[in-house]
Amino acid sequence: MSKLKVVLATVEDATEPLTPKQIYEIISKKWHITPSTVRKYLRRLHRENRVVQPYPGYYCSRITYSVIVGPLVVHDVHWKIGANFLGGLGKFGDVTELTGGVKIFVQYGRQRRFISGFVSNDVPGMSKDTLLFALNRVLDIIERDTGKVVDEEIILTTFETNKDYPGKRLDGRIASLTKRQLFDVIERVYQKDEDTVRTERKVSQDLTVEAAVDLLKGNLPDSNTAQGLKVLGNQVKGLGVSQKFGNRELVDIKSQLTELTKVFKTLIESTKIQQDSVEPSYIS
Repeated sequence: MSKLKVVLATVEDATEPLTPKQIYEIISKKWHITPSTVRKYLRRLHRENRVVQPYPGYYCSRITYSVIVGPLVVHDVHWKIGANFLGGLGKFGDVTELTGGVKIFVQYGRQRRFISGFVSNDVPGMSKDTLLFALNRVLDIIERDTGKVVDEEIILTTFETNKDYPGKRLDGRIASLTKRQLFDVIERVYQKDEDTVRTERKVSQDLTVEAAVDLLKGNLPDSNTAQGLKVLGNQVKGLGVSQKFGNRELVDIKSQLTELTKVFKTLIESTKIQQDSVEPSYIS
């Protein structure tokens, strides 16, 4: 089999669009081929209309184009970090940085002792690894500007993901459909371009980075489930606090009973001593 056919077969066997780098990593395990050769063959196959590009930088088979679904990616994340140390430092200007196509924005809030900002990339979006790299870069920027290592956990205040469906069109006159789900989750479906339908989901409640990664990895069925688990977790935590409070009250009551017991015991012993010291009188 020629290397050109190997490239084509790799694209056709894939269940989602692949980048030239991903295709090279698959083929190079069994074939001696260079990344530049992979890119050259992909351009040729694209010119010959044997593979298609659902969006820039990605290739998929024309045969399965109508059923290909793009990967779940993140396109916008807003975050915040508690930073009490800002009160003892000078003023810092806002930071905007573009790294690998990802826009990073950092804003220092001395009055409220919070550092906040966002990381975003609409096309092609951010994978799990790209998102984690961007958030690590945020920490690097903060340490560079303030000289402090942030110990607080990063909290994601909004978390927006999307998934593209190439080769699809919305039926009828519907160009966009937006619905609000539970726990401040907004889901939107719209015609991104002539041949692509996009679904977007925005979570507007605080998430930990770990919970966000679980969503991207598919460990949680959907955002509602994630938020539902969070609410349930908060309720369980509240019950734990209530139980601790109840236990503390029981301990206080036991302590008070112990003290009362000591007082009564002292009174009883004192009364007995007084009775023993009185000489008995006899009636003659």
